[in-house]
Order: sequence, then structure tokens, then C-alpha cells
Amino acid sequence: MSISDLSLWPPTQRNARRRLTFAFFLSLLLACTLAPKLSAQMKLLSPDTGWFANHGHLFWTSDNGAHWKDITPSGSAIPKGAQFGGVFFLNAAEGWATLSYPEPLAAPTPQARANQKALYMIAHTENSGETWDVRPLTYPPLPASEQDAIAGPASLYFLDSMHGWLDVVAYQSMFNPGKLLATEDGGQTWNWVGSPIHCGPIYFHSLKDGWLISDAGARELYVTHDGAKSWQETRLQAPSELGAAVYPTFMEMPMFKDSQNGYLAVHYSAPGFSSLKLVVYATQSGGKSWQPVKVLPGPAYPLVALTDSVVILPTISGKGKPTTEVVPLTSQAQPTRPVSSQRQNAITAFSFLNGSDGWAIKDGLYATDDGGATWKNISPPSKCSLLRNPEARPSFPPARCWQFLLAGQRLPWSKRNHIRPCCSYNQPGDTRSSTI
Repeated sequence: MSISDLSLWPPTQRNARRRLTFAFFLSLLLACTLAPKLSAQMKLLSPDTGWFANHGHLFWTSDNGAHWKDITPSGSAIPKGAQFGGVFFLNAAEGWATLSYPEPLAAPTPQARANQKALYMIAHTENSGETWDVRPLTYPPLPASEQDAIAGPASLYFLDSMHGWLDVVAYQSMFNPGKLLATEDGGQTWNWVGSPIHCGPIYFHSLKDGWLISDAGARELYVTHDGAKSWQETRLQAPSELGAAVYPTFMEMPMFKDSQNGYLAVHYSAPGFSSLKLVVYATQSGGKSWQPVKVLPGPAYPLVALTDSVVILPTISGKGKPTTEVVPLTSQAQPTRPVSSQRQNAITAFSFLNGSDGWAIKDGLYATDDGGATWKNISPPSKCSLLRNPEARPSFPPARCWQFLLAGQRLPWSKRNHIRPCCSYNQPGDTRSSTI
């Protein structure tokens, strides 16, 4: 029986299922509308070196944006129609990228196109994208029902040159949208490991300790301390000064200064999204326990950056350069300027190396070397404009895609990319490397 066959449920169970289904779609709608919808990915790797990806192109700079080079994986090894996906650079030389492409058809009939499979590849570079080694992304076989429901790779993270993880969007049912792959040989082979059955950004700061932010609903934070064998939802004690604002939302990954000490920003709200506050927690146990160290008032924080022992906040501004304020976490200091709560013209991505050097996306790509006191525009060439591509697929899936999900049917290639944006936001992460 399909989960969508409500007529087969007893009346009481049918009503409960309807309420549950409505709550699920409402949570997805909120996640897909309120969370940042970035068509671009970027990361600052050193004060002068970083990458930017948008609309199928990957660009590299080694002089902090003065010049950009297109390093998009290309060549005869990449099939026609391949679409460029997630990116991760471990340092200023070594990186990985995922690619997807439609299964070749002997006869492109309408029925064949409707059942066309998506195939995946992973590209690896050790020379800053000068050359790429491209190979099929292979993994142990899954049951047919699960294999048919895979919608594609999403978030990618590497701890070192050998160990990495790849979040896979797998809609085997609407309540089980994520699976996790891991590699121990630099991406040559992959194996399924435990996951919290949610898709979203991933981050590991050791072989044992990792985090995943669910991209649906309330954006819960899940943690593993046994190398992905088991996952638990992170539950924190809300400080008493929050009052009614006791509902947490996780938008950023933890930031670790070393193996034990780090910070975590948590966005809190009261019923009706009122009384918004930001709480920064600290850990001295590698993330096994957290204590609040800073409570910041609303109105809202669309995105913040944690680095060293400071939190960087977006402040109110219109179009143009970002404006930010640095607030120390080791003192009682509070923001002195109003915080930006605007979705329009807001900063949509941060990447900071330390308290001084960082990048931000806001009406363009900007760089700072003084902690955000001043910003300069370093936007890449116009062909990777930050404006949305008018030909891009919609951010929220059309109704016909949900029909496939509810029925547990395999999504054909032509429809898979409609759902990807809801579960493949650009990944936040630590101060060393990530997809944002």
C-alpha cells in the first residue's frame, strides 16, 4: 500500500495521516522558502586563495579575486549533458566535485525518457583544478526500491586526503530522504554508513565526530560520536533569559578551534516566529556537551559566521557592499548596530578563515581583510553572475514531482533536479573548508 493511498486507512488513522502529511509539507515549504536559496557556492581557503561555483562553472583565484580562472572539470571522460554538482576543497591544491548525467538511451522514446536513470561521477584534483581525475561514483548495490528513489549526491565533505563523506538524497519515502556514503581511499570507492535518514550539509571534525543539519522542517542538528554508526538529535538547554523563545533552528555548523574546543550558533524563536534570539554555545569536550556563552537579541539573524572567538553578524544595509559587526564571545559585549533581518539584499553566504580574512555573498562576491570593517567587490566574470539564471529549474518542486515522491516511485532524470535544491543547500562548516 502506498503512503498516499489514504482511502485504505481507517477513518481515525486516515485523519491522523492527513494531519501528519500536512505538517510534513508545511515544514518543507517553510524550509524551502525561509532558508537561503543559493545558486552559488564559494570558499576562502587562504587569505588569497579560494573558489567560486555557479551555473555549471567552477572558478579559482590565487590573488583574492583580482583574477579568476575557470577550472570546471572537462574533457572526453565527462559525458555529454553532465551537470556540475557539489564541490569541496581540502586545501589550496586538493579538491573533489560531483557530476551527474543522464543514462544514454538506445532509442529516445517518450517511455524511455520517462524511465531514464541518472548516473554519477566524482572528480578529484591535486593541483588546484589544473587537471581532474574523473571516475564513476560507485557504491554497494541497494534494494531496487531504494536505488530507484535516489535523487542524487548532495553535500560533500573530506576530513583529509583519504576520508570523506557524501550525503545522498534518497526519497525512498517522504519520511526517509537521506543516506550517507563514506570513503577511506580518497573517493575511489564508497560504502554506505549509518545516517540520521535526513539530507543536508555534513561536517566531520574527526573520524568519530560528525554533524548533519536536516534541510527539512525545523532544521535539526544531528551528531555522531562513533564514526556514523549511530546518530542522535542534538538537544540543548535553552538559557532562562530566552523566555518563550525556546524553539531552536540550526543554520550553521559547529566551528572548532581544535579537537576539543568549539562554538555553535543556535537560532531561537517563540511561537509564531516571535521573540527571535541567537545563542552561541561553547564546548570543551569535542561537542559532547555544550554551554551557552552569549545571548544576542533579535530581530533575526539570517546568517552568522563563527571564527576564532568572535561571532560576525550582518547589520542593516540596502543594496551594495555587506555591512557586518564583530562581537567577541569571551566578554559581555553586545552588538552596537541594528542587525539585518531582511531576506532581500541580505548576506547569503559567509566564509571566514579567521577574525580578519573572509568572503561574503551579497549582491556580488565581497572580500574583507579587517574583520568586516571594509569590504571590496571581487565578483568573478560576468558569465558566473550571482543573479539567478532565468533558465534555472525552480527552487521548489512542481506538484508532479511530489506525486512521484508520495507514490514511492523512481524519479526520472528529467524530474530529479527539480527536488535537489530543497536538500542540497551550500554547506556551512568549520573555518578550514566547506562548500560555503
